[in-house]
This record gives sequence, C-alpha cells and structure tokens, in this order.
Amino acid sequence: MPIQTIDTTQKRPRATVDTSHPDAMLHGNAVRELVGVGPDTLRRWVDGGLFPKPTVRIMGRPRWRCQVVLDWLRSPSRQTA
Repeated sequence: MPIQTIDTTQKRPRATVDTSHPDAMLHGNAVRELVGVGPDTLRRWVDGGLFPKPTVRIMGRPRWRCQVVLDWLRSPSRQTA
C-alpha cells in the first residue's frame, strides 16, 4: 500500500465575514479581516481616532457593530488618510 503524503504548506482558507446583518456585533478578528490589518495596527488606529471605538465590550472584549465598520470602509475621508 503506497504511503500518502500530506501537503502541510497550504494555508487554511480564511473564514469570510458575514456582513449581511448590519446590526451584528463583530469581534476583533472579524474586524481585522474586513479591514486587512493586524491587532496592533487596529489598536493604534482606535487609540489615535483613525478607526471607530468599539460599540460595546462583552466579557472585556471589544465588539463593533457591522454597519459602523462598513460605513468606515466606505468613508471618503478614510481614502485620504
């Protein structure tokens, strides 16, 4: 019986963020995936006023309303920053 090899160099596909519910609360990982930045960058942007502050904190973890993030992504002022 031949030995089967497994390619471990392939990355797992990233989960897509469901943005179909504007009132959904997004956790940091989902926001970072939508915006395309890492955790330190997102934290600096929030602290510096370049990105909206979390809508709420649940169990100490920040959550953003989906519509707030989508509005920020579409914002013309973001394009010039």
